[in-house]
Amino acid sequence: MITRKRAFISCLFYMICLVWIISFKMNMETPIFECMYYFGQFTIEERLAMTFSTFKLSELINGIDFFVNMCFFMPVGVYCFELLKKHKFIKGLGIAFLLSLIFEIIQLFTTVGFFTINDLVSNTLGFVIGYLLYLLLNKLLSKKTMYYIFNIATIFFIVLAMYGVVNTVANIEIYSLDYYLK
Repeated sequence: MITRKRAFISCLFYMICLVWIISFKMNMETPIFECMYYFGQFTIEERLAMTFSTFKLSELINGIDFFVNMCFFMPVGVYCFELLKKHKFIKGLGIAFLLSLIFEIIQLFTTVGFFTINDLVSNTLGFVIGYLLYLLLNKLLSKKTMYYIFNIATIFFIVLAMYGVVNTVANIEIYSLDYYLK
């Protein structure tokens, strides 16, 4: 059986991974300062104007970025299913949207990435798909099988989080300002 404690620990490692993926873009060879410099030359008002001018409902699901963002937020649906007691879907939907909004606002102010409405939509949709898929698997598979699937996912997030932390620390010198002033 998947306990709340096990789900919480797994969720913690998932959140570490998510912060690493969104903050450092999982690519340690391309310094994030390039992105920060580019977006940093615009004021917050200009960045917000770009956000709303780039949003087109007809182009919402074009591109791999939309699907990648959905995949990144599918585990939020699983964790809300396991950790919340009542009104799991509604509360989880709010959590997914707020979490996505927080990441987008951080990107707006730190310029590590670009605030987009498309990301808000794709992340929230990722929660919905993850939640419904997990609900369906819970109905179709035994508790023991779900336990093994959950454990494999937990191990995956632990390994990914450890890789992210080690990779970030090992490559920290590329993020120092002295590196760019040489």
